[in-house]
Amino acid sequence: MLPSYQHTIKYRARAFTGDTHRARNRRRRRVLAAAPKESRAIDGLTLFGLVAVTAMLITYALEDRKAWFTLGFAAACVLGSVYGFLQGAWPFGLVEAIWALVALVPPAPGVGGNVTR
Repeated sequence: MLPSYQHTIKYRARAFTGDTHRARNRRRRRVLAAAPKESRAIDGLTLFGLVAVTAMLITYALEDRKAWFTLGFAAACVLGSVYGFLQGAWPFGLVEAIWALVALVPPAPGVGGNVTR
């Protein structure tokens, strides 16, 4: 615990800069109130990206079960790539397009797949 004079100095410094909890909460409320309500909602492009990435995660997790999930993963990567380019994040779109191609290439013989012992 700080000695009383240091605590007083620290408290006064915070009060001087306006960096108190109450002041920060007031600033947050003002910013949120000033933002248009449309900006708080999820737009169509964001929802499309959310669906694409969710589909990628689900199909990637289920890839070992059926070959159809690998095809679904490739399709979800294409959707993710489209989302990346539409959003303006072209590196993300490029990487997702590469992942779609990698998912469609069959593994070399003896590589990957279920190993039986």
